[in-house]
Amino acid sequence: MKKIYSLIAALTLCTNAMSQTLELEVLVPSRPGGAMQQIMNSVAPAAAQRGIIFTPKYLGTCEKVLEVLNSESTVGGKPMVYAWFNDLACQPPAALNSRNLLGVMANSPSYLCGKKASLSAYRGVDNLKLAVNSGADNLKRGEQLAKALGSGTRVISYANSGAIKTAFVSDEVDLILNPTGPVLAKENSATCYAVTSAAAEPGMVTVNSLDGSSPIGVVMTLTGNRLSAADFARVQTEIQSQLRTPEYRDLVIHKMNRQMPPASIEAQVQLAK
Repeated sequence: MKKIYSLIAALTLCTNAMSQTLELEVLVPSRPGGAMQQIMNSVAPAAAQRGIIFTPKYLGTCEKVLEVLNSESTVGGKPMVYAWFNDLACQPPAALNSRNLLGVMANSPSYLCGKKASLSAYRGVDNLKLAVNSGADNLKRGEQLAKALGSGTRVISYANSGAIKTAFVSDEVDLILNPTGPVLAKENSATCYAVTSAAAEPGMVTVNSLDGSSPIGVVMTLTGNRLSAADFARVQTEIQSQLRTPEYRDLVIHKMNRQMPPASIEAQVQLAK
């Protein structure tokens, strides 16, 4: 009988914990208008229905995210969540594992696109401008590709995909290397010539075949910081459940033109490392 009472008590505590409202700031190292805002706009309303209130703070840079996290690192610092991308210029705040990773939200290969019918049409064109997202890895990849393209190709970095789209439409740049390349190409009658993933896509080659670089995708994650074990489990369960919904899959694949993460948290950790 004591075991039954203990079980009932434990279930009651668990139910009470799940019914309590959990408010969490989400620190984002990019400006509003990017892919992470699309993700949070999808995730936050559904989570709120189950008592988890996400309040995104778009800080613009990874340095500002680290500054906030460090200011909360003392005893009594409040729990929060932070978004992170593997191509940021900063070192990640913590090594990822199944005890702090809430979820890989999307994996984003980048696409080399332009307005000419083929990439070969740019050969011999002087002073080409190639747009990439800001971040050390993006700049390195852009510089490597620029050397392969030749003709004095210049790499120009932009804060986010929205800024790249504006530059592309206004002819400030000739080529873009960006995860949303196919979307921009479709909207603006352009063509994508290459992709940074390991396998080519229809009508494209791999960027590796052009410049010898390693395949890479921008892995977008949400990570818990200073969450209690119970709160972490609750939020991780919420995120993982949303990743499996048809609505989220439609967002990532069809609206954002990204790739879905693996199903298990263990595989997501390996992808994000």
